[in-house]
Amino acid sequence: MKKILILLSAIVFILLIIGAYYFFFLNPEKMRKTVLTSLEKEYEFCKIIKDEIFLNSGKFWMICNGRPFYARYENGNVIYKLNGWDYWIKKDISNDLNNCGFYKSEQLNGNYNLIFYCPIDLNSSYITAKIYSFDPTSMKMNKIQNKDFLTILSDDIKSVYKFLSTCSVENFVSKKFPGYPAIMGLTFDCLNETYFVITDLSISPLMPPILVNNDLDMEKKAKISFEKSFDCLVDNINYFDSVVEVTSICKGMRLTGYYAYEELPYVNFLIECPENRIQECANKFSNYFILPPIGNKNLKLVEEIKIPECQVCSYDEKNATQKTFIFLFGERVMSLIFAKETIYFFGVKNENIWST
Repeated sequence: MKKILILLSAIVFILLIIGAYYFFFLNPEKMRKTVLTSLEKEYEFCKIIKDEIFLNSGKFWMICNGRPFYARYENGNVIYKLNGWDYWIKKDISNDLNNCGFYKSEQLNGNYNLIFYCPIDLNSSYITAKIYSFDPTSMKMNKIQNKDFLTILSDDIKSVYKFLSTCSVENFVSKKFPGYPAIMGLTFDCLNETYFVITDLSISPLMPPILVNNDLDMEKKAKISFEKSFDCLVDNINYFDSVVEVTSICKGMRLTGYYAYEELPYVNFLIECPENRIQECANKFSNYFILPPIGNKNLKLVEEIKIPECQVCSYDEKNATQKTFIFLFGERVMSLIFAKETIYFFGVKNENIWST
């Protein structure tokens, strides 16, 4: 009996040592915090929906930026593949999304509807939307349906630019440039007016509509495009080197658009904004350049990144400091590039499956 008691005491002592080591040195909460903090550095803002932790390793199923994300914790490192989609690629998706890009996530009755567009290079006469439902309780992805992606995309564009709400999509074109995501240009037929809207669905998601009626001169087309897009009056128009420069004091800031009527018409914008009002400017203007739409969500500034040499400035201004501001809106991430009291660019974080 004495030997049995000694053996039981030894077992209890060993279990206590293991338990103390586990909770004081391999604390599950500490591991969870490490995983979340590590992913935040990659601009993935996550909540854990399930984990399996044993000693110094763990598996984590999460919602990050509004979509499913799977990662492992091993020897102090957070590991994920296929931009966090790999668990569902192996389990639920198979090859169905092998050539697709991720467009957006929508919450519905506790689940997430995930919308993908295929093919990712947009090189097709028909772009398919593949819609999956993700259940955070079972962590399963089930396909709901295929749909015409242009219907989804055009509805989102119309929600940003209300004056297009009665227009129909006449056609679309796609084009690939070296080292840049494929772009898509949609032609909206609005009875007596035709507008062209460009998106790359990735880095710089949306350009404001451009009036392309052939019976008007470029200055007139640029003026109408600007005023209808932003609901602001044009103050000045200049024409140089086949580009129409349009300026306006719009929503309290100086907004300048550069309209180029080439084979694929395009427009670039600069927004003059004091740095101490950067969040105000972002809230006022970002929705015009972001897909899926931000809607009425306020932006939350999460990081400011400085670059000593300005990449967006003119040659003689390279010594200016360039900054990237990272914002959260809802469960998504947006960035803007800022230099010399001017916003040059709005973009979004790429959540595509095949991103590295």
